[in-house]
Amino acid sequence: NMFYSNPNKYTDCKHQEISEAQNKNGPFETKTDDFFPYSDRPNGFWTGYFTSRPALKRLERVGSSFLLAARQITAMANDAGSLDSLEKAMGTAQHHDAVSGTSKQHVAYDYAKMIQAGINDAAKFVVETLRVHFAAFVDKG
Repeated sequence: NMFYSNPNKYTDCKHQEISEAQNKNGPFETKTDDFFPYSDRPNGFWTGYFTSRPALKRLERVGSSFLLAARQITAMANDAGSLDSLEKAMGTAQHHDAVSGTSKQHVAYDYAKMIQAGINDAAKFVVETLRVHFAAFVDKG
């Protein structure tokens, strides 16, 4: 039994799950100290990386959303399509230096170029698939 959910249904279920767990086990512990800054050696601290490279992080989210939508369109059209370049780019963008924003600048540029090229390739497929699908639909109507 499958259905598409939405944020309200998801948060309602999570709220119910948390309430039931707290009723059974008591309130959750609260962490009061900080995880950051991260230190990997004496006098070597990492700070700010969750807020760095916001444009690249946004492009990663857009690329991921577009890939999900394109996959749904391939299912609708019963066509495997050509999403390889976007799938590879999004896979590469999951590297810990891309997601955290700690990559060197030239590497961040490369991530962005790969993601955008993948979006461009997938967009051609999506547009053509929708054009064919809806043209056939309009011809029937």
